Amino acid sequence: MTKAEYTEKHTRMEELLALLTEKGELPMVLNKELDDISKEIATYEENNFPFEVESLKEMRELNNYQKNFSAFRQ
Repeated sequence: MTKAEYTEKHTRMEELLALLTEKGELPMVLNKELDDISKEIATYEENNFPFEVESLKEMRELNNYQKNFSAFRQ
């Protein structure tokens, strides 16, 4: 995906999220489109904007956050 495609998809994702917020739900077609676009954007960002931990403290905070988030989801 190019930077221009990423920008277009990001704009479309924001439109769909605004619609979801306004209506409370999306038709299945738009919901699938949102899922697909979200996955594509996530892949692009993982490849082009890697997350780098700057310190041990930051790494520990992230680890604690992930543990709390995982416990919350279950």
